[in-house]
Amino acid sequence: MDIPLYSDNNKIRGCLIHDRKGKSGVIGGFLRLQPRATLTLGRHSPSQEHMFHWGNGVGKRHLTISHTGDALLLQDLNELGGTRVKVLAKKKKRHPLTRQRINNLVSLRQILGLAKNALPQEEALALIRQVNTMEWSAKLRPRDDRGLPGGLLRIPDHVTPIILGDLHANLNNLLTALSVNGFLSALQEGSACLILLGDSVHCELGYCLAEMDSSMVMMDTIFRLMTLFPQRVFYLMGNHDSFGKDVFKGGVPQGELWRDHLLDVRGQAYVEEMSQFYQSLPVVAVGKDFLACHASPPNAPVSEEMIVNLYKYVGLSRVLTWNRLRSTRHPGGYVGWDVKHFRETFRLPVDTPFIVAHTPLNREGTLWTHVSGISNHHIVYSGRAHQLSLFTRVGGQVVPLVYFSDGIQEVLAEMDMLEMMANHEVNE
Repeated sequence: MDIPLYSDNNKIRGCLIHDRKGKSGVIGGFLRLQPRATLTLGRHSPSQEHMFHWGNGVGKRHLTISHTGDALLLQDLNELGGTRVKVLAKKKKRHPLTRQRINNLVSLRQILGLAKNALPQEEALALIRQVNTMEWSAKLRPRDDRGLPGGLLRIPDHVTPIILGDLHANLNNLLTALSVNGFLSALQEGSACLILLGDSVHCELGYCLAEMDSSMVMMDTIFRLMTLFPQRVFYLMGNHDSFGKDVFKGGVPQGELWRDHLLDVRGQAYVEEMSQFYQSLPVVAVGKDFLACHASPPNAPVSEEMIVNLYKYVGLSRVLTWNRLRSTRHPGGYVGWDVKHFRETFRLPVDTPFIVAHTPLNREGTLWTHVSGISNHHIVYSGRAHQLSLFTRVGGQVVPLVYFSDGIQEVLAEMDMLEMMANHEVNE
């Protein structure tokens, strides 16, 4: 059962179906069964095959599980002799945190501390300077014709991507992603990398559009992660990663407010470093089985060399970070042919997932797959208050996973408070 960390009644939000043989600390997948929904297990689903490694004894349509809201109903579809189901007796209520997640939280706290307040001015300036030095020496970005890291990020085949869409100053969601599954362990050992598809700043909720403290804490946290996990945490440019006058939301000039806030709190030197960070960012990430950018494929065929030398193609950079799907509101938007040509630029198969953020299709959702009938074209949005979606590789295939957002900042704060109280008692 999936139980929230913070809830008035600890209401169960659904069931997570996963492989019990999966190893702790290893990235795994799961299926989520919501109340009043039905799920069919079996070899009919390629994604289930990759996730659970069904044996020959599992039929194409083997078992259905229906969630009535307070009970699970199972219907055996196996004609070869029936399915054994182990019924667990009701036990004492367990804490909603698994041992692996507790370990992740302890590690997160050691790495980031409270992760609630912005860094002091001098510490923040030293941190961003360290990040900028690392960005200019990035090893996974082919050099442009100036000899500098170009606009393309190439992820090695053996590295598992963890891809998050727009976070928009929602630090809880970033911390939630790092506290679930085997993501943190994989980052620490170097078998995975975190790819943020831009727009991690600027709250999108109506009441906080002009508030910039949360954006500052978010970037402090990302910069910490980038220095702690060099060449394992990457940030792609989004349209909000700018001080530009054209960065607006709900009539609020967030780009200019962001610059003014940093100037007021951290000074001109920090603003210049942040501007340098933005100018140094890659725009496209590609691996053996995925292709990603913030907003859109090019609206005309391009070469890989053009992506690497993106600094020379301002219009192309604008399309990759600002454009949207073609619609009546966006007649110049992209279509299926553009996605097809973009895959061909990197010689990727037609079934390679192309992942963007930037354009959530409604106010509540976090994941949309095969959007506009374009096969393997997905939109992921990771900034909602109630849940986040991400993409990662499970069983050799890049798949989406959806997690409920938990109050991880509050958990870390409680851990800090408990330690402070313990230390105070010892000192007394």
